Amino acid sequence: LFQLDTLADLGVGSTSTVNILNKVRGNKQTGPFGETLPTALEVKVTNGGSGSPLPGLDLTFKVTNSNGSLSSSKGGSGSPVLTPVTTDLNGHAKVFWTLDPGPNDKNTVEVSGSGLSTVTFTATGKAGTASKLALSPASSNTSVNQAVAYQATVQDRFDNPVTNATNAITFISTDLIGNFIPSASQNAINGIARVSFTPTCKSSTTRTITASATGLTSASASLTVN
Repeated sequence: LFQLDTLADLGVGSTSTVNILNKVRGNKQTGPFGETLPTALEVKVTNGGSGSPLPGLDLTFKVTNSNGSLSSSKGGSGSPVLTPVTTDLNGHAKVFWTLDPGPNDKNTVEVSGSGLSTVTFTATGKAGTASKLALSPASSNTSVNQAVAYQATVQDRFDNPVTNATNAITFISTDLIGNFIPSASQNAINGIARVSFTPTCKSSTTRTITASATGLTSASASLTVN
């Protein structure tokens, strides 16, 4: 037989405090692909018993499901993992998040620390400001009086389609006689302008079809007429 000397040996009156990690601000933002979100991702760590802030704790911020980056200052050089990020006197820690430059519907950042439950921030990316055009097909072969269909897409600087763009786009054939249908000038619909070009004569060399719009970098494609 043995004797328990204290109530603590029975677990009576003993406590186990779990510190708490909570999101403060910066969750569920929307911003352009490849750009830094306007609001920092900010968390707070508190004592689970008293609710008091816990300074001096090291946390890890990690980008998951995308190619975004994190930095300690807005516009600073970034990394997909930032650690340690230490809580301040108020138990707060924050980082800035630059989204994946490519279209990604799963932008997430996880924040973790020793003995803490992980919290997750999410964000929604969108195309940035219209910057350039892309023209397809990039290269074609055709015959006289045989039409080639072209599509000019308005893109941001990271090649993402700007689906709300309505820019007026002009198509030009260089040193090649033919007709654009319905016309050489088209307004983009949902960021895309479509035409077909029908050459009316042969060409001994490859010619160029160009799509241009005010304020945007133009795009070209090659066309050979047999």
